[in-house]
Amino acid sequence: MARKTLKCRRCKRTFSMPAHLARHMRATHGRKKTRKAAKGAGRLGERKGMARATQPVPTDAISRLIGSMKGYCRELEAESIALAARTRAATAALRALQSIPPAKGH
Repeated sequence: MARKTLKCRRCKRTFSMPAHLARHMRATHGRKKTRKAAKGAGRLGERKGMARATQPVPTDAISRLIGSMKGYCRELEAESIALAARTRAATAALRALQSIPPAKGH
């Protein structure tokens, strides 16, 4: 489990991720309006509330993400093949059960 190292300046609650602290600040303590936010969009062509990418994502991070996603897809494909085999077996068992004539007297 990640250590909680980020503290809220107002209530001293701790968080392990910056996004969680930011969410807490907005939800619990409200957001201060800055002069730029009060005026509206900062640059021409930007819509109000749209975030700009400040830094490009490092290539190695993208490569790791792609590798991780490929592994996940392989796992899903294996699960799909196994599920298809189980479905075929269950269907065959159902057909076999349906072909048995009902017992007399019932």
